[in-house]
Parts: sequence; structure tokens; C-alpha cells
Amino acid sequence: MDAAIQLKYPLTFSIYCIWHISQNLPLGLKSKLGELFEQFKKDFYECRNSLDQEIFEQRWLALCNKYPNAVNYLERSLYPSKASWIRAFSNNIFTIDIQTTSHSEEQNNNDYANWRDTLLYSQSEILVSNAFANINDEIKEFTTSQVYKIHFNEMERSFSYNVKILDQSYINNENFQDWSFSDDFIKKQEIQQITF
Repeated sequence: MDAAIQLKYPLTFSIYCIWHISQNLPLGLKSKLGELFEQFKKDFYECRNSLDQEIFEQRWLALCNKYPNAVNYLERSLYPSKASWIRAFSNNIFTIDIQTTSHSEEQNNNDYANWRDTLLYSQSEILVSNAFANINDEIKEFTTSQVYKIHFNEMERSFSYNVKILDQSYINNENFQDWSFSDDFIKKQEIQQITF
């Protein structure tokens, strides 16, 4: 599928769904690792969440050394596509910090994890704090904590968008276009705001 996407959309950067990867890990490794599997998952996610490529490579090597029974699966199934699922490789790609392919998968996953522990929730606070650092400092200095919280929540929501890729001609000739293409957009949206 990656090859087909690259042929049709050569400027697209593929990012794999970490939820699907997490569902495949037990299938490929639980029988090989046995009791070590739970610790392996923690070490794997620490490696996957590396924000620097060099740190990722160090952690990957340590992971392979610590779990030799997993090396074949890791090197064959995951490492060749590392740029599509390691955070260090996708940090500069605008994803609105979404890590799953759809809202329904996130909802299904809520049955198994506390939503406050998910990347989507916990990292959105970090994202807002980083993006609006100067503004946050000003608001804290001149408002009450209740007003600050309202502003913070609004800033957090600003990272949720409905997106449709437009042909460049719409942008070049915006005064002369028929904009009716957007009439049914809300019904067909693929990215949804998730409010807790």
C-alpha cells in the first residue's frame, strides 16, 4: 500500500497507526517472549516515543540486545518502516498530534485504557504549552486561574481541524471558483475533534 500511496501522492508522508502496531506486537512476539512480553512493551514504547533519531537508534539497539528472541520480528517487520511510526521521524510532520487512524479506534481503545493516559490527551497539553508559551505566561500573569483555564482549553481546541486537501488552482483563482465542493464536507470528514 505504501508504494501505491507514493505513486498517487508523491508528497505524502505515511504515518502508521500506533494502535495497529500495538495490536500486532502480541501476535508476533508474545509466544517468543513469554513472561518478558509486558516489560518488552514498556521498553518498546519508550524506544518508539524517542524524540531524537540518534536516541531512537541507541534505544533500538538496546531493545534488540535485551530481547534477542524478538530481533527477527523487529528487524523484519518494523525497522524497515521506522520513519513511518517512530516519533523522532514524524515530529516535524503536521498531524494535529493524532496517533490513530480514526476516532472509532480511539473510542474502542478507551475500553482498555484510561483516556487521561493516552498520547492524544496528554500530549495535547504539551503541544499547547509549547505552541503558546509566551501567551500562556502573559495570561497567567494578568488573569485568574479560572480565566486561564478557559483560555487554555480554547487554545487546546485550536489544534482540532476539519481538513480537505485542495487543488492549487482553488488557491490561485479563489475569486473565480465554485466552492460548492465543501457543501457535504462536514458529513464526510475523516478527522474529528475529540472533546473530553
